[in-house]
This record gives sequence, structure tokens and C-alpha cells, in this order.
Amino acid sequence: MRFARYLYVSAELKKKEKKIVSRIREGKLTRPLYFLVLTDYGTRRLEIVSSLEFMQYRCPKDNILIAGMAGNYDDALELVRIILQDAYESKMEDDICAFLENREREK
Repeated sequence: MRFARYLYVSAELKKKEKKIVSRIREGKLTRPLYFLVLTDYGTRRLEIVSSLEFMQYRCPKDNILIAGMAGNYDDALELVRIILQDAYESKMEDDICAFLENREREK
């Protein structure tokens, strides 16, 4: 599991972003959140995953890029809309996953 360099974070979590990331890495997340996860299990796709599901022991965490965090499902949908808007502005709206991966490669 790795976090995107340009992590999309909902407004309510902006101030606590670093603390939340460290809690996720420790496996001690106490508050339910929603993650925008870019997976690569045969096909690349962007998923909205609840932290309750994500923090389970059996949930596979390799080959996962966390592209965003939100406090509730509506905020997660808003982050997806923002990602789509950014992809559209960069003329990569046909492949959101490639857009997020290209952002990771930027310096």
C-alpha cells in the first residue's frame, strides 16, 4: 500500500491528513473513512473503499495506491468528481487510472 504524492483529501480532513496517514500505516485507524483506491488486479480501476473493509486483516494491500481520503461517502463522490475534472482538463478523461499514475511520475 502506498499513498499518492498528490493525495486528494476532503476539506474536513485537510488539517488532519498527516495524522490520518500515519494511523493508517500503523493499522490503528479509529474513525471510519472512505478511500479512493487505485487497484491493479488484472484490470486497473479506481474504487471507493470503506476503511472498515480496508483495515481488515485479509484485505490485500499490495498493488494498491491510495489516491484520496474522505470522511463520508458523499465527500468521496465529490473527490471522484474533482479527479474527473482534473483528468478532463489535462485531456486524459478517457483513462482516469493513467491520469493518476502520470501525476505520480511527475517531479
